[in-house]
Amino acid sequence: MAVTLPNHIRPASRDDAAALAFLINEAGEGLPMHFWAQSDPVKAGEMDAWEYGASRAARDEGDFSWRNAWVVEKDGEVAAMLLGFVIEAADIDLEEIPEIVRPLVKLEQEAAGSWYINAIAVRPELRGAGMGSELLGLAHALAIEAGCTEVSLQNFTHNADARRLYHRIGFEERFREPMPRIEGLPDFGESILHVMPVNRELAGRFVD
Repeated sequence: MAVTLPNHIRPASRDDAAALAFLINEAGEGLPMHFWAQSDPVKAGEMDAWEYGASRAARDEGDFSWRNAWVVEKDGEVAAMLLGFVIEAADIDLEEIPEIVRPLVKLEQEAAGSWYINAIAVRPELRGAGMGSELLGLAHALAIEAGCTEVSLQNFTHNADARRLYHRIGFEERFREPMPRIEGLPDFGESILHVMPVNRELAGRFVD
């Protein structure tokens, strides 16, 4: 099976790094920006947090990399993105992971073997046009192409609307982890790992 992309969706490129940083921060409700601001280059004044985030997206390696992203274009600009990959089982020492992302990493490992949606994000002014649903379908198509039987994602408990949407689509809660309280950010509550079987109907338009 091959995945066929419509003209307005394409694999991301390194040139999209700044747009990817913006969108991952939107999806993470400010948590990525907080994380970037704690980095050594930002603390040393070598770059600001946005530049650091873009530099991470521009890497060839790592989960948050342009190589793991697909973007929707509108009027020649990046309007939305899907960031995802197959989670490989790994022996991770969680004590070496920064506290603010430790629960997320722990839950990712509970989803090993699935096609993991790290983020689906749409620019705020363009929401409601169906881009998120379209990218969710693409995620299922990519999961089928990769030979995965499940698709997974995480959602914070304070975002009840998103959780209801995921349940309506077919995701089921599998595990929860409490999130640390971070000054200046929303009280995320817990992060929930949601998992569902791959769905060929959702994959629809992308599957030959």
